[in-house]
Amino acid sequence: MRLWPALLLLVFCAACTQPQDAPVTIFVGAALPPIEHSVVIVENGIIKAIGPQASVPIPTGSRKISGLGRTIAPLDPSKPVRQGDEANFGLYAGDPSNPTNLTGRMIGAHWEAVR
Repeated sequence: MRLWPALLLLVFCAACTQPQDAPVTIFVGAALPPIEHSVVIVENGIIKAIGPQASVPIPTGSRKISGLGRTIAPLDPSKPVRQGDEANFGLYAGDPSNPTNLTGRMIGAHWEAVR
């Protein structure tokens, strides 16, 4: 019976250490036509800024994901990647029309690396 409090504490501590979505995620260097080297800032699942890497300030302490050599494209082609919208896009290593080129996806505040 004395084991229960220790077991509950262990389960609680394990839950506390699970990775959480970062409040701010930055995609740096990806092509987002017509921008060749873009910055996309996602804060709490909403696209807060999109622009050229040279002109968009990057907040300190944010999670940065390199997009060099990759392309950002919407996961749903009928919904473009726009500032103010909920994040729902993929990062592709080649032609975005080929699903096998998907290397990761940003859905709301959650980033998932695919490969």
